[in-house]
Amino acid sequence: MDKSVFKGQKINMLKHKNTSFISAFLIGVLISFIWIPCSGPVLAAVLTFASTTSNVFKGAFMLFLYSLGISIPFYF
Repeated sequence: MDKSVFKGQKINMLKHKNTSFISAFLIGVLISFIWIPCSGPVLAAVLTFASTTSNVFKGAFMLFLYSLGISIPFYF
């Protein structure tokens, strides 16, 4: 097997640096189009469960776990 496949490639990010508000906004819009189909059904299920449960704290805890799970990837 050819080992050059596993070497990777170096990318100079300083060459592509653009810190404008418009570029950040466009990246956010693009990420939202990818994110919504993945997180939407799960959020709908958690909201349905939270609204139909008899215990308010159990529903709030489920919403807390959902928000914790969706925010962890942004920390690492």
